[in-house]
Amino acid sequence: MTSIRRFMVIVLLASITLLNFLAALDGYRSSMEKSQQLFDKQLAGIAQLLIHSGIDKNTASNTENHIVDPDAYNIAYQIFNEQQELLQRSHNLPDQAIVPLSQGYSFKNYQGYRWRTFALQHRHSKHWIIVAERSDIRYALAEEVVLTSVIPIVAELPLIGILIWLVIGWGLKPINRLAAELRNKDPQDLSPLAEDNVVDELSVLVESSNSLLNRLRKSFDRERRFASDAAHELRTPISALKIHLYNLKSVVPEDNESYRLLDLSIQRTSHLIEQMLLLYRTVPDQYVNKFQRINVYTLVQNQIIELYSRFSDKDQIIELQGEELERGTFDIVADTFSLNVLLKNLLDNANKYTPEGGNILLSLKRVDKQVVLTIDDSGSGIDADYYGRVFERYYRMQDQQTSNIIGSGLGFSIIHHILDLHGGDISLEKSCFDTGLKVRITLPVDKSEL
Repeated sequence: MTSIRRFMVIVLLASITLLNFLAALDGYRSSMEKSQQLFDKQLAGIAQLLIHSGIDKNTASNTENHIVDPDAYNIAYQIFNEQQELLQRSHNLPDQAIVPLSQGYSFKNYQGYRWRTFALQHRHSKHWIIVAERSDIRYALAEEVVLTSVIPIVAELPLIGILIWLVIGWGLKPINRLAAELRNKDPQDLSPLAEDNVVDELSVLVESSNSLLNRLRKSFDRERRFASDAAHELRTPISALKIHLYNLKSVVPEDNESYRLLDLSIQRTSHLIEQMLLLYRTVPDQYVNKFQRINVYTLVQNQIIELYSRFSDKDQIIELQGEELERGTFDIVADTFSLNVLLKNLLDNANKYTPEGGNILLSLKRVDKQVVLTIDDSGSGIDADYYGRVFERYYRMQDQQTSNIIGSGLGFSIIHHILDLHGGDISLEKSCFDTGLKVRITLPVDKSEL
């Protein structure tokens, strides 16, 4: 069953059709009986009319002059005197009585037809009259009358189907409204559904949905609190370790392998904690949704300036391409803090995974109502089969070239999360250099216009 509405229309229309058919069948049967009774009464009435019409007793000798046109009312008749001599008849009946002269109704087969007859004797003159009517004509007339009343019932079934379709559609509107509310709900919005003006049949569903959303919200809250609390609590011992490591530097040779590995481990742990805090700050419930108009080109320039010492330390060549053709070309409505986090992670990755003396190229362009930022580096790159996996939390590529690089596996997760908040998109592909990775970021000029 793919559609409740279609299923209900088919079932109801089939039920109505069946009931109409049974009602029409019963109505046809009863109507035919009633019509036969009416025809019998009409037959008796005609007999009464004819027998009281003043038939002369002596007309038996000249019956040919008294043959009546049988087409009148489709009725045939015979009139006999008390001695059972024919006085008058229709030309389509014989001279002899078509049925025995016995008062009442009966049937007679004559000339290939079945006739319904009625015999009546006058009370005073003792004349006999037999009135006959062909049964096939009676049934044809009765069927015509009955079918005239049945056909409209059958003909209106399509209209009934349309009416049922509209009524069911109107009745399903609350479900459609609830579906629309769920469909339009932001993926990060776990607020309960409105319970005002909810029909009784949907109240259980709304209550269950709200209960589920509440449990999900509490679960995510616990996760965020744990990550935040853990990151904050770990900052203190990490800071203490850095101080002790600095003090230890005066008594341990700089080329000591254990000292170098300890320093590397503390840096990685500190980086992981900072990334966890950044991820926590960009969670929608904690995210300050105060979008404002900002210039992406200016943000990129500022981030390059802020991190330039890192590129300089590795003798890397970093270049920014893209000039504003007109004022506001790269203006978008976004959150400044989040985009700075995004750009910092992108540049940090490019710096870490590009070797000394390598190249990093940033390019900005405007495409319709979107700003596209691409970052190409000449590093080791990523195999295309792993493009999707780098967005998983804590996932890191493990190879000889990247094993000594400090990272937490949260960078691309944070970038992807920030883009979701802004309605943006990210894609990975081969760099424009001989080796390396191209990261393409697409940001809408205004998320509200999506």
